[in-house]
Amino acid sequence: MHIALSENDYETARECYPALVENSKALESMPCDDKSIKDTKAFKEKRTLLLKTVDELGKACQAKDDKKLTEAFDRMHEAYIELGKLVR
Repeated sequence: MHIALSENDYETARECYPALVENSKALESMPCDDKSIKDTKAFKEKRTLLLKTVDELGKACQAKDDKKLTEAFDRMHEAYIELGKLVR
């Protein structure tokens, strides 16, 4: 999806969304008692935010506004990075 958006290929980016949702399901059910997580409470909060931004991205994918799609993707990507910072 990232590559498609960097090439302004919005149709392909939209087609990638279902795979993103499928991958996020694993994160949704991931237990937070892992020793590789620095701060369990913060991890849960960031995970919730990431899943919310994935949903918002889905709404943007359904719309016709490519700028909003890019903005929603950027918010989701930033949430992903922030979550990743909590893993050792």
